[in-house]
Amino acid sequence: MAGRIPVAWFQRLDRATLVERFRSLNTRDQDLLYAQRSAWLAELRRHGLLGTTVGVAGGALVVARILTLVGVALVLVGWFAWRRAQVGRVEVEAAYSAFMGEIRDLRSAFGAAAPGPRSEGDRLPRAAPAPPPPVDSNPQPRP
Repeated sequence: MAGRIPVAWFQRLDRATLVERFRSLNTRDQDLLYAQRSAWLAELRRHGLLGTTVGVAGGALVVARILTLVGVALVLVGWFAWRRAQVGRVEVEAAYSAFMGEIRDLRSAFGAAAPGPRSEGDRLPRAAPAPPPPVDSNPQPRP
């Protein structure tokens, strides 16, 4: 799926891989790229929430002295997942900025018609201007 991050929540995300994922979309449309970035950030937000939930559940087990060893393990796993999500968000933002910088460099070097794959959203055709409304040169007063 295009909207999913290509790695699992426990793997480290690196900027180069994410920039390649942006390139694999084969578009320079800023709206599509922003939507992809937002989808990845939403997924990382869910991973962070999962880590927080697991950590709080582990903390509750530790405080209640029920399965304390399991609770400590859950706290550590929750912290690990939350931290990976935070680092992943930073990497997605950095990759998005880097890729948008590449697009700006291409556009400045080649003008508006930068080479590369195009999508329907890159440039929309302009609609013809609407004709002016008819003007009555001799208006008659209405009774």
